[in-house]
Amino acid sequence: MTDVHIPDNYLSPSTCAVMAAAMVPVWAVSIKKVKSEISKAKMPQLGVGAALCFLMNFSALLSEYAVSGLPAWLGYVISAILGVAILTIVFKIIGSFKKDKLEQAK
Repeated sequence: MTDVHIPDNYLSPSTCAVMAAAMVPVWAVSIKKVKSEISKAKMPQLGVGAALCFLMNFSALLSEYAVSGLPAWLGYVISAILGVAILTIVFKIIGSFKKDKLEQAK
C-alpha cells in the first residue's frame, strides 16, 4: 500500500501560506452556509457524520493496522480500542446535548 499523504517538509512555508490564504474565503462561506442552513438541533448530527467519516478512514492513522516494532495483530487491537473510545466520546457528547435539550423542554 502506498502512502496517501505528502511527506513532511515537502511543501515550502510560502506555498502553505498561499494555500491557507486561499482557503480563508472558502472557510468563511462554508461556516456562513452551515450556520444558515443547519439548525442548532442538527449540529450534533453533523459532528457524528464527520466522526464516522474519520472512522471509516481510520486506517490512514495506522497504515495497514501496523505499528512499527510491535506484532501485526496488536495494530488491530489498538485500532479497535481507539475506534471504540472515539465512538464512546462522540456519543457521550451527543447524549449530553440531548439531555440538556430534554431538561430545557421540561
